[in-house]
Amino acid sequence: MHEKHLAYINDNNDAVEKFAYTTLRSTVQKKLRGMQEDWWRDKARELQDAADRHDTKAFYHNLRAVYGPRDTGSIPVRSSDGTTHTRRRGVVVSGVRQ
Repeated sequence: MHEKHLAYINDNNDAVEKFAYTTLRSTVQKKLRGMQEDWWRDKARELQDAADRHDTKAFYHNLRAVYGPRDTGSIPVRSSDGTTHTRRRGVVVSGVRQ
């Protein structure tokens, strides 16, 4: 596909190159959509099977695969002038009290 794309970019007035590239791109997109559909169908089946078996460990494992890991990060606290991030606990706590 990369070669077809480069050929189309190098001579974008050539209708044959454009047709070849767009046809190939369409084929690749259809294949990718099919792969995504298969993945979602398999995950839905795995989730349903785990729910039917009352297997919470497998159920939540598959949910994490779908939704991704939990974001456990914290929002950085800026200094009073707003230029730097404050990391010291005492400064952060005293800033919250103000």
